[in-house]
Amino acid sequence: MENRGFVRVDFSGEASLAYNGQRVSGNIENVSLKGVYFKTAHEVPLNTPVMLTICPSATSPINLYASTVRTDRGGVGLSINTIDVHSFVRLREVVAAKYDDDVLMGETYKIARFIQ
Repeated sequence: MENRGFVRVDFSGEASLAYNGQRVSGNIENVSLKGVYFKTAHEVPLNTPVMLTICPSATSPINLYASTVRTDRGGVGLSINTIDVHSFVRLREVVAAKYDDDVLMGETYKIARFIQ
């Protein structure tokens, strides 16, 4: 886990993952501006492109496209490939609620190319 370039914070929320014509429900364990850990008993193969919808309780859904980069018995680690600007703002608010905004500003610049 030392290779992470972005701050990861604990986050609990319902989510659904779509890939290869399947939809899987689960929960989010933690998030960063570039990745998510999705808890599910369903096996998702490595390097699979997915669409993830996170449903925070107080805001509209966060939609993003990612790829599986890690799998284990508890779920899958996802690396975000693209995210629309509205979803990025909501994701950043989730992370900023638990971390220093100055650090997040630097991370925002690093991830700008993934925002559509």
